[in-house]
Order: sequence, then C-alpha cells, then structure tokens
Amino acid sequence: MRQSIIFLFILCTLSLNALAQEKAYKGLLDTVFKYSGLFVGAKPIEQLKLNHKSMLRYAEDLKGYSGATLDTAIFRQIIINSSNPDTTLWSEQELPKLIIVHNPEEEIYISNLAERFGLADKKSIRNYRKQITEFNQSNSFDRNIYYFSRPVFDNSGRFAIVQYNNAHSGLGGGGAIKLYELINSSWIEIGPIVLWVY
Repeated sequence: MRQSIIFLFILCTLSLNALAQEKAYKGLLDTVFKYSGLFVGAKPIEQLKLNHKSMLRYAEDLKGYSGATLDTAIFRQIIINSSNPDTTLWSEQELPKLIIVHNPEEEIYISNLAERFGLADKKSIRNYRKQITEFNQSNSFDRNIYYFSRPVFDNSGRFAIVQYNNAHSGLGGGGAIKLYELINSSWIEIGPIVLWVY
C-alpha cells in the first residue's frame, strides 16, 4: 500500500512538472509570435545564424540594442544546443491564431474563419478575409510570410533564442535572432543579438 502511494505521488509530480513545462513552452511561443505577421511558414528554420567566433559580438550587440548584459557562457550553451535544432513542422495547435503556410505558391482557404480565430465581430472577420485575399492575389515571391526557428534553450532552460526571417518581394524584409528570458513564470523578450535586412 505504501509503495502504491509513493508511486502515485511520483506520478503526480511528474505530471505536474510536464504540465508546467508545456505551459512555459506555450508562453514562450505566445511571446515570440506576438508581433509576427498572420502567415507563418510551416517548416522551421534549420540553420541558425550562430557561431562560436561571434559570442563576444552577440553580448555586445545585446547590450547595445537592449542594455542587457549576459555572460558569454550562456551564448556558448545556446550555440552548442542549436547544432541539432528541432525541425518538427509548426502546427495549428501550437499557433492557433496564425495561418500556417505549407507551400507559398498555394492559395489559403479557411471555411471556418470566425470559429478558428474566435472572431465575434464582423469588422475582425472582414480584416482577416482582406489579409487572406491580399495574400492569395500576391505573387508567391511577394507573399509576406514569416519563418521561425523553434526555440533553442541554454542548459538551465531560463534563456532561449529564436531566429526569424521575413524576406519578400526580392528586396523587402529582414530577420533577427532574439533572446528571451523566463522571469517569474513569464517569458520576456530581452532583445536581438543579431539583426539583418534585405
């Protein structure tokens, strides 16, 4: 009986830890995608623009952009952990408020638009329909699609980076690698460590 109680306690603890980790990860995704465009590429970025030689520059750029100071050991851990990134396709369950684009040349059709995005007023529905119509009427190379890497964490799980890229029209767009920190159970964007424009 005692062993059963201990086993149940361990099982409950593991379940609560898994639930907390899932909630923290969801919170990070919400923070990362907060200001992205409506259309996100399904395939995550595989090659992050990070290297060991630039660690001091990352620290200097972060301080210059945001005033934050971070030990280069954290960057070293993130760089090592980014060498084998997760490339699982993004799903609607992870990004319920965004439209995931599997092929930039295909048109987007959403029959249950209001239900899917939880839209109650006609103005919001018209706004979403307008964006989808503009997307469908654009040439495939001119479609405003954001591409993101999956988060890469330091060894403690307190810091994470995400790379995004948004190139369209052959000329417009850019990207960045942004650093996030878990503070009091909430993910906060600290600032970019690398920026680029096209």
